Amino acid sequence: MKISQYSLIPFFVLLTTLFLAGCKTHHSYNYLMTHPAALQREVARCLAVPNTAIDPDCVIVSNAQNDFETEVASERADPQGYGKKILAAQWQLVTLANDIAALRSKSNLDLVKLKLVKRAYHEQAAKVKIMWNVIAVTNWE
Repeated sequence: MKISQYSLIPFFVLLTTLFLAGCKTHHSYNYLMTHPAALQREVARCLAVPNTAIDPDCVIVSNAQNDFETEVASERADPQGYGKKILAAQWQLVTLANDIAALRSKSNLDLVKLKLVKRAYHEQAAKVKIMWNVIAVTNWE
C-alpha cells in the first residue's frame, strides 16, 4: 500500500489546527474566580494585548477581576461580617447536600428536582470556594 503525498495533507492540516488551538487557553469565569493565580496571569496577558475590549476572553477576565476585587473589598471592609457570610454559605451547602440525600432516599425519585438541587449545590460550592480564595489572598498580602 502506497501513501501519496496528497493523502497526508488533511492529516497535517488537522494536526496544525489542533496545535494552534491549544496555544491559547480559554478560562471560564468560574475557573478564574476560583483560581486567583490564573486570574492574575490572565489580567496581565490582557493588559499586554491591544484592543482587549473586543477580545471576548479579556471581557470575561475583566468581569472576573472586577467581581473578585469587589469580594476582596468586602472582606477588607468587614472581616468578621465576611466570615459570617462564609459560614452562612457553608451552612447552605450542607443544607443542599442533605436535600440531595433526602431526594435520593425517596422511593419515587424526582430526577428533575434532583438535578436542580445538584446544580444549586455545585453553584454554592463554587461560591464558597471563591470566598475562601478571597480569604487566602487577603491574608497572603
